[in-house]
Amino acid sequence: MPRNELKLEKMARQSLLHELWQEQQRTHEGAVDWFLRNMPASYFRQTTEESRLQHLGAISSMLEGGHVDANGVERLTPTKDITLHFQRDVENMKEMTFVQSTKGRSDGILRLLDSLPQADGSLQRVHAFPSRDGNLAVYLFGYMKQEEVPPDAAGGHAAGVFFAEAIPQDTEAGKARRAAAAAVMPAAAHASEVLEYAASVQAGEWLENEAHAKPGPMFEPEAMMEYLSRCDPEFVQHSHPRRFCKHRVLYEEVSGTESIAVDVEAYQGAEAGATELRGSHWISMAAANVLPKMALYQALRLLKSYQLETIRCHLDVVDDPGNGSVTMMRMLVSDGSSAAKAAVAGSGDAAAGAEIDASWEDRWDEPGAWDAVMKDLRRIKWADERVYELMLEKHPGLGLETSEVIVALANMVYGVLHKTHPWAYSKSQMYHWLDSPRYVRHAAAAADLFCSRFSPDVDMSETAAKTKAGEIRAAIVRDVEHEMVQGLLLKMVDGVMATYRTNFFMPNRWALSLRVDPRLLMTEDELKEGSGSEVPFGVFFVHGRRFNGFHCRFRDIARGGMRIVTPQTSEQVAIEAGRQFDECYGLAYAQQLKNKDIPEGGSKAVVLVDTTNSTGRAKDHAVRKGVKAFSDALLDLLVGTEETRRYVKDLWGKQELLYLGPDEQVIPQDINWIIARAAQRQAPFPSAFMSSKPDAGINHKEYGVTSEGVFVFLDEALRNRGIDPKAGQKFTLKLTGGPDGDVGGNMIKILNREYGDACLIVGVADGTGSAEDPEGLSHAELLRLFEEGLPISAYRFNKFGPKGVLHTCDNDEGIRARNTMHNRVKADAFVPAGGRPGTINGSNWRSYLDSDGTPSSTLVVEGANLFTTPEAREALFKEAGVVFVKDSSANKCGVICSSFEIISSMLMTSEEFKENKEGIVLDVLEKLRDAGRREAELLFREHRNHPATPLPAISERISNAINSVTDAVLKILDDAPSAEEQEEHLRLLLPLFREHLPEKLVEAAFDRVPTTLPPQYLRNAMASCLACRVVYKEGINFIDAQPRDRLGDLAFSYIREEGAVKDLARVVEEGDDKPLSEEDKKRVADILRSAGVRASLGVY
Repeated sequence: MPRNELKLEKMARQSLLHELWQEQQRTHEGAVDWFLRNMPASYFRQTTEESRLQHLGAISSMLEGGHVDANGVERLTPTKDITLHFQRDVENMKEMTFVQSTKGRSDGILRLLDSLPQADGSLQRVHAFPSRDGNLAVYLFGYMKQEEVPPDAAGGHAAGVFFAEAIPQDTEAGKARRAAAAAVMPAAAHASEVLEYAASVQAGEWLENEAHAKPGPMFEPEAMMEYLSRCDPEFVQHSHPRRFCKHRVLYEEVSGTESIAVDVEAYQGAEAGATELRGSHWISMAAANVLPKMALYQALRLLKSYQLETIRCHLDVVDDPGNGSVTMMRMLVSDGSSAAKAAVAGSGDAAAGAEIDASWEDRWDEPGAWDAVMKDLRRIKWADERVYELMLEKHPGLGLETSEVIVALANMVYGVLHKTHPWAYSKSQMYHWLDSPRYVRHAAAAADLFCSRFSPDVDMSETAAKTKAGEIRAAIVRDVEHEMVQGLLLKMVDGVMATYRTNFFMPNRWALSLRVDPRLLMTEDELKEGSGSEVPFGVFFVHGRRFNGFHCRFRDIARGGMRIVTPQTSEQVAIEAGRQFDECYGLAYAQQLKNKDIPEGGSKAVVLVDTTNSTGRAKDHAVRKGVKAFSDALLDLLVGTEETRRYVKDLWGKQELLYLGPDEQVIPQDINWIIARAAQRQAPFPSAFMSSKPDAGINHKEYGVTSEGVFVFLDEALRNRGIDPKAGQKFTLKLTGGPDGDVGGNMIKILNREYGDACLIVGVADGTGSAEDPEGLSHAELLRLFEEGLPISAYRFNKFGPKGVLHTCDNDEGIRARNTMHNRVKADAFVPAGGRPGTINGSNWRSYLDSDGTPSSTLVVEGANLFTTPEAREALFKEAGVVFVKDSSANKCGVICSSFEIISSMLMTSEEFKENKEGIVLDVLEKLRDAGRREAELLFREHRNHPATPLPAISERISNAINSVTDAVLKILDDAPSAEEQEEHLRLLLPLFREHLPEKLVEAAFDRVPTTLPPQYLRNAMASCLACRVVYKEGINFIDAQPRDRLGDLAFSYIREEGAVKDLARVVEEGDDKPLSEEDKKRVADILRSAGVRASLGVY
């Protein structure tokens, strides 16, 4: 190349480099100019110089020129529609930064949160800094590093679970945080400013100023130092002392709870370096035990629905020792006109700003303007996602409350609609209909009627409510041609009118609970006379985040377990939703039959929790929070406090007593929490609200109380079949329900204790697999699994005989083997001690028979509720002679034990019970065996007299006989008009109740019975004791032969005559020492002539 050309190229190169350098210089200068003019003062206060340089570099790459302001000056603006993402390690945090163009968008952080990549750790901090011109924002997300987080603590969000794993105070993460805070605090000037300000608050210097916190113990120096040690130093450093202390008030409001506290104050721009934004407000929130990202996301979505734009937001997580953590959120919000004014002001366009200023009206400064927003924000932890979808995506403007009522009503009536027309009604189809604007307006009208009917501030008469309901029904019939949609909407209106009480207006409710007329949830055929279906006494429905729950009871005062159902797939959730109420009804009815021996009627709670997107701890968290929300929502309708009297309009008019117990998936921590919450909510006898308490109760699994009764019925059944294992006769038995289960595990223990090697357990199946051995499984190995709390899949191979086999549910073949073990394995007896309701049913009962029609077991003693349906029992009895000892008899001792615990909780303090527990438990076990033996003897006595009648039918007749006498006696007790009659009733029946109770409890506290027990409970107790006395002694034919209207009087006559007969018998036994009077001789002769032959034959 010629020298001149080389020279020209060099010059051109240098010229281009110079021009490029000058352009970059102008860009950097413009970037710095834009950066300093547009980033808010809080950004510079709350970020480090290193961070700002990094952000500035990113911002400079997003700037473009060509924008001329009102003064004719060309300025660079960040108009490129891109997002830059980078991260760095900061102490124990991993900080993720996003620099995002927000031009023309008002939901930048919402979009970002929705698409935020998964991080290795738990979100602990968020800062959002939008620029003043509205074109760009810097978002900082601080995650605790993975090694600092307990296993699975961060897994909740990936699974879509709202509730966060609490980081216990004794974890390395918690210790590290407090140690770091403690190390920084003494030298931190800002912490000193916080303490100094707190001292001024405590001294009362700000009493007249509503913007400041009020004095309280939390602002004492030691309390403040403790609180500061829980906080991340950066949270302390970047918070103004006044605001930090106001947040402390919110923290204290939710500490130790599951609640959310909210505070709103106008933004005054009074703090150093702040820029005034007219009409803006700070919203501060403290949320206990939430997943921070989801809490912030839901809060911002809700604020957007109120047309509030988030100008800035901050999030920090503070430890709450012993309870988990509290997420502190602060959002600076403004309505659209204010945000627009700020954007125009940032551009320098004064004319446009003046135009907006002239037309702008601040609706948020009106009294009460924020009440609805605050109420809705307190619900973000508890409202179901479907509610948000309906109000935010499908029907904006519908409102949270209306949407929640619509979703709740639809879920409540879904089961009965699905049962009537299973192919027409599905959950997905129901929601699809409600998504239609044409249909949802009618659902909204029903919701509005619901709100008006139960508003504590609206005096709507029943006449007015019925008139309005009629108008809504007429509009539905007129406007909706689709028959199934019409049926749904009409049923929702029926649901409004069938509701007697609701917690809808309780300010801090965790779920929506309704006390409803049970007939709403039953089909027309079930309500027909002679259908065989009994209408329950009462039903509660509870709708919450990811769950629906029913509580059904058949008597005013009732008890029964709480069962948690967590299907594994969405399809299974839909199936369970369709039959949830029927399962609850069936379990409660079985409980009613079973509870014949105790004061409480039968009830059951079934809570269906959707955990299909959850695994591991995330699933457990959803279940635990569902249990809490369901229980607390029930308490809203049961307790009589100043708050409930203010906010719960009661159309039922009676206080109700419910007693819960543990069932499937309820753990000891749930029991303790429910009892503590009942005490906190001022429930009467809170310790009685939940049975099977680990310390101040009788844990069913620990003491095997249910299994003790199952064994008694098994023993009696075997003897009636000519098998006496205690005499060394061997027999084979199979069992569903694992060795780690309550009934199954304890059954294994008792069988070994009572029968030893005479009992060959040839098959055991549970949720993990099945173990089978025709020569009998090792008792020692099964007991090892029981003691160590291990399932059957942990059975060791070297403990099998030569024909033994273990099937595990980690493959399809193992699942099939487990699911069919109860049908395949042959044994003399089968004890279902676990398994889903209806495992053997009307469509599959033939699988229980082999090819020649022989059943795999001819004796079934039902330790589990509803394992076999009535149709299957009847078919197997008729076709193959299978004898069933029904669940309501076989496993009744668990409920009797729970009743003893309830009574103990009402008569004794927890400390008194613990002192006497050992003796009480021993007495309880004896009472349980005796109660089982009394019914078992009557059951098989009746069966010998009527061999063609199946045992389940006899069992039901026993229950119905006792319940009929109980109801008849109770009516007399309830109607007793005079004090003399009431005194006579106590004289006759109180000794029966005393005899019913464990002796140790009688010794310690029976004298408190008349004054301590609720009067209605005591009447129930005396009535049931008298009924049991009559039926177990005289048999069911004696009761069935009596007119219904004479049962009560007959029972009272019976107990009087029993006393007289006892006196006669005593005189006869004493002989010559105390000879009979002529009158007594005649009575003895009359008794012998009328009943002596029958009594001597043993026929009753």
